Formats: sequence, structure tokens, C-alpha cells
Amino acid sequence: MSEPISQSGVLYHVTTASNLDSIYSDGIDPAYSKGKFEASWYVSKGQILWAVCHVSLRHGTQLDDIFVCPVLIEWHTMRRTSQPGRYYTKHTYKIENASPAAWYVDDERV
Repeated sequence: MSEPISQSGVLYHVTTASNLDSIYSDGIDPAYSKGKFEASWYVSKGQILWAVCHVSLRHGTQLDDIFVCPVLIEWHTMRRTSQPGRYYTKHTYKIENASPAAWYVDDERV
């Protein structure tokens, strides 16, 4: 399914608790990326469990230290990866809230 080019939508950014202060004050800024290139990474709701596992393994963190940030994005700023439901951008997005990843993981178990 292709996304509308000029419309907004919601994607999710998964991060560690240690990044939340910076994210609340500066937004999800690609300049802080620790990946292969300077970009911020997002997933669709169906990929949250994968992203939580990825952050846990990549950063050596426990579930209690991982948070999920719903983000209102503009589709034209996002780029798809080769994996469905995974996106990246060089655009900085602000967040309004973050929830413990356990809330989303528990939803997946039902």
C-alpha cells in the first residue's frame, strides 16, 4: 500500500529513556543518529515489537528502559526502507508524549 505523498500520518519512534529529555526539548533529531548514516528511524504500528527488540539488542537495554513515541509525520519527508513498515528521515520531528514499550509489547501478546 502506498502512502499519500503530501498528507500527514502517525509513525512510531522507539528509543531509550536516556534520550527522552533531548527528544522532548529538541525533537527527534537525525544529528544524534548512531546508525550508518544521519537519519531518524520510524516504524508503523505493526512493526513496533520489531523496533523494541532492535533497540534492546542494539543498545543493550532492558524493556523497562525503552519508550515508544507516536509522531505526527508528513509522508513527503519519509523514505521507505527495504522492509515493510520501516522508514527513515533527515527531518526533525517533535513529540508530545512517550509511553513505556511494555505497553505495546503487552498488546502484541494478546
